[in-house]
Amino acid sequence: FRPMPEGVVAYYDGITNYVVMYEQSSLAEIAPGLAVKQAIATIAHEGVHQVLHNIGVQQRLSRWPMWISEGLPEYFSATEVKGGRWKGVGQPNDMRMYELSNYYKARGGPDTAGTTIQITIDSDGLTATGYAPAWALTHYLAERRKTEFQGFLRAVSQIGPLEGEDRMALSQGKALSNIEMFGQHFGALTGTVESDVVKHMQSLKYVDPIENQTHYVVRYRTDLGASYTTRTMITLSPAAIYRWREEVLSSTPQPLQARSQFIVKAFPTRSAVVLAAALP
Repeated sequence: FRPMPEGVVAYYDGITNYVVMYEQSSLAEIAPGLAVKQAIATIAHEGVHQVLHNIGVQQRLSRWPMWISEGLPEYFSATEVKGGRWKGVGQPNDMRMYELSNYYKARGGPDTAGTTIQITIDSDGLTATGYAPAWALTHYLAERRKTEFQGFLRAVSQIGPLEGEDRMALSQGKALSNIEMFGQHFGALTGTVESDVVKHMQSLKYVDPIENQTHYVVRYRTDLGASYTTRTMITLSPAAIYRWREEVLSSTPQPLQARSQFIVKAFPTRSAVVLAAALP
């Protein structure tokens, strides 16, 4: 339909009012169970974009700040990791919670200066990791600062076609940046905002999307006569099982291949598969 950058699996097209999606993403080979659930979440997210435009909350072809343009669909479109169903408005977004948790762990915790939230608000184009803080900020404002948030939505809903926040007519005739527009409705942006967002996230319960996926433990056992040799692998991917089997066989002498066997067992969670892999 239209060439898109690598990693984009779907998008809402404001000109045609179509939602465009790949039938299958590369994740389907790596973790098929998770891919199905992510596909359902993607349909929900892009569907919210379409609904918001069709009912005029976001006017067609208007340019909202990216954090709210993507954060609001994430707020409305949370789906269940286990059941693959819509959870309801404002429910914890399991995938975004997982991404945000890993993001802060990799950085040793939240930035007290509030850099992450500042970058998210000021960004004109979110990266793949930018959706999680955009959702987190939107969720915090919608749940903890409802009056200001509703006022902010009323303001951005006035942005007309082909207009952005930088072209809105203001009383003093001055264009607002994303940061200034945020400050106008929620106060000056400081590190306290990010701390409040993190505390809010910590109060939410969610299902770990990786923990609760089908995992496989694979054993390659070779009969040496008086003993056995065993190699073990844990994976989410059926395709990885076949690749690993070919690699192991290619390094096994031909006489031993006939005396070897692969044993594959599936488990509903990562914790269960780790325990199983530890058994002899």
